[in-house]
Amino acid sequence: MIFGKLSSGAKRVLGRFDVGRYWTWFAEKRDSLKSDRDELQKSAGKSGLSPSRTVLLLLWGRKGQIILLTLAAFLLLCGFFAFNSRNSISTTMSLNYGEASNGLNPNSTRFNMYELASNEVMERAISYMGVPDLVTPEEMSSHISIATTNSKAINTTNSEYFISTSFNVNYTKNRQVKDMSTADMMHMICKAYNDYFHESYGDKRTALLYNDINASDMEYVEISDDMARQADRMEEYVHKRVKENGTFKSEETGETFQSLEKMFQNLADYDISKYRAFVLESGLARDKDKFIDTLYYKNSVLDMQYQKSMADYSVRQNTISMYDESMIGTVMIPAVNERDDYYMSRTNIGIDYLAREAEDHLINAKDTLKEIEINTDIIQKLEAGNPTVEDFNTADQMIEDIRREFNKLSQIAMTTDREYIKYKTKDYITFQTRERSLAEKVSIKKTAALTVVIFLIICVVFWNIEKYKLRNRGVSV
Repeated sequence: MIFGKLSSGAKRVLGRFDVGRYWTWFAEKRDSLKSDRDELQKSAGKSGLSPSRTVLLLLWGRKGQIILLTLAAFLLLCGFFAFNSRNSISTTMSLNYGEASNGLNPNSTRFNMYELASNEVMERAISYMGVPDLVTPEEMSSHISIATTNSKAINTTNSEYFISTSFNVNYTKNRQVKDMSTADMMHMICKAYNDYFHESYGDKRTALLYNDINASDMEYVEISDDMARQADRMEEYVHKRVKENGTFKSEETGETFQSLEKMFQNLADYDISKYRAFVLESGLARDKDKFIDTLYYKNSVLDMQYQKSMADYSVRQNTISMYDESMIGTVMIPAVNERDDYYMSRTNIGIDYLAREAEDHLINAKDTLKEIEINTDIIQKLEAGNPTVEDFNTADQMIEDIRREFNKLSQIAMTTDREYIKYKTKDYITFQTRERSLAEKVSIKKTAALTVVIFLIICVVFWNIEKYKLRNRGVSV
């Protein structure tokens, strides 16, 4: 029914035009032009015109054909480039951090715009697309071109060169990947580079990595010390994040930095401390005699360090007591503050430096003495202990449990921190894909240039056709 109405409507519209009359006019015009050309060819050489001028006149007689052929070529080229433009897309990449104006990455290393097409980024993009067997990183990168936009370019202070913070990225679709649109592929490439950029040049998260140890090469007490150090390192990193943003919550893990900090505290205060207490109370050691001898040797070295620190402390204390009381007074000198107001400023004198050094040596001595006391306690516990096979098995199981908890917390913390870094630095790089204009889709400049070439070729072809016809009529050209 619908098609019937459309058909009848089309007939009514066409009925308003006398197609036969227009077709008759066109045929008469064509015959007239052909008759004029035939007359000009017959009279060539008799009218006093040179052969070359005669050919030009004959060529002018074919202007209608030349125009139609040129117009057809123009339209075909427009269609060709418009069709190909579906397989090509461009986006503008902008750098929005302060170091970009100096041609640097956020971590102050040199920025390289061609890293976007590197194999590492292409491998990520192919992985995100889910087509690892269809295209190689080299094939992907060969379809990407990058150039500066010259917008937001900043002139360096002592140089004629401009540093661009904006770049045009063009991608032409790989034929191997047929089931994914060009826009989706460009999106994956941009995502891959954005992830690579943040991981390579943003904040480092090595403090959150758990470095697994070979427990068989360490004593049980040493294992607890290593685990405690790693837990403290991770907790310290997370604590810094709490100070930066205590309310951030990861959508993927559901954790905040405050909750992560508590998890690491619990790991250190409960699991690791419980393991250490069990080891000491049981007197566990893989080689008890050798380990005890090692601790005695460490204490002897520490005792020498303690004696040296105390001696340095005593020397400075004695020197301070020898100062004349009149020399210990405060020395004041004129100074100027930030408001250009004069005031009397207190200066450091020799006794101030001696007092500070004495305090540092005393602190070092106390720390060394504490370490000696810890080692002495371990020696006493090992000498008094008489562990069973079951005790060793229990300790090994506790180590495995703590390892699993470490790996679990490390992965959660890494994921949360990675999400936070993206949240914090989401404007480091932005990608803006703009819709191409009609002129850009048909590549108007390239189309115009090729149309001119085709126009000249058409003229040359008709020129040779007319020369050939004149020669057949006996006119030398």
